[in-house]
Amino acid sequence: MKARMQAGFTLLHAIAETIRFLGEVPSGEIYSRLSGRITLGDYERAISILKRSGLVSETRSHLLRWNKSAETGKETAR
Repeated sequence: MKARMQAGFTLLHAIAETIRFLGEVPSGEIYSRLSGRITLGDYERAISILKRSGLVSETRSHLLRWNKSAETGKETAR
C-alpha cells in the first residue's frame, strides 16, 4: 500500500512539473505519452487533484495551464 501511494505521488509530481515547465499543454498530449503506463481513470484523477489544488486550470478545449499565481499563493482570475 505504501509503495502504491508513493507511486501515485510521484506520478502527480511528474505531471505537475511537466505542466509547470511547459506553461500550457494539451491534456491529450500528456496522456498519450503516459498511456500504457497508467489508466485513463488514474490520469483523470491526477488532473482533477491538480485542478482542485489550484495549481492547474483546464480550458474547454482541454488545454492545461499552470497557474503561476498558485506558486505565490494568490487566487487566479477566472
